Amino acid sequence: MQILLLLILTIAAHSEDIALHMISVGADGGYRVAVDCNFPVPNSVCAVDTGSSDSTVGETPETLKYPTRKTVSSGSVGLTMTCDVIEVGDLAIGGLPMQPSSFERCKTLPTNFALLGLDVFGTRTIAFDFKNQVLQLDIVDLKPSQTLVRGGPENKWLTFTASIGSTNFFAAIDTGSPVSLADRAFVLANPKYFRKSTLPPSAMQIRRQLDRYEILAPIIVNGIELQAQFVDVGDLSQFSPNPSRRLDILLGANHFAGTKWSFDLAHNLWAITR
Repeated sequence: MQILLLLILTIAAHSEDIALHMISVGADGGYRVAVDCNFPVPNSVCAVDTGSSDSTVGETPETLKYPTRKTVSSGSVGLTMTCDVIEVGDLAIGGLPMQPSSFERCKTLPTNFALLGLDVFGTRTIAFDFKNQVLQLDIVDLKPSQTLVRGGPENKWLTFTASIGSTNFFAAIDTGSPVSLADRAFVLANPKYFRKSTLPPSAMQIRRQLDRYEILAPIIVNGIELQAQFVDVGDLSQFSPNPSRRLDILLGANHFAGTKWSFDLAHNLWAITR
């Protein structure tokens, strides 16, 4: 019995490391953050989207096998969809079984792979180690140094205070966005940090009514400088139900290079390191 208990404790004391895939997207230095998964078919790749409270997937022959629980309206910047909610009971990422999860199955979803929202991770501790391209789950020695404030829709997003130059603002980490998204009003109010790009817009930017801007200064988060060349600019007001904590920038994957973001979702704690 003592040997079995020791074995259980030893297993519980180790985090689960899952390979992170940083898939280059477009010409703006953006990346899709993804993991190996078994949905909607075995040997799939799922994007990880902390900028969404809910998980989503396109309508395919495989996902249509799941019965509809209800129909909801879903969307993101410049995109609105009607989706059916389905229940996936055997989801696994990196070979690790996850809790049963709801997915919004969207006919017009402009991706051919599943997007894993924050709901998949429940109240676990997670770390996105972009330097070593590893996603860690259930980290027992995690010691975040900051209180995490939940914001955005339904107050579920991972939000914090950041700065650019002498301007402080509220931001959220959005691993589902290859390029950071900045609110148009914030960009126009801070013209010394942003410059309209002369590059032609992509099809995605046109569809979602986004403009490409160069960002001329690093974003500072907890004393760490985050550098990138571009941001997409649009209306983020729909993601800020609390006017006193308006989200001005959703930090996307082009700002993550060399950093590690850790979150204790049960106790709302977080840290960023290099």
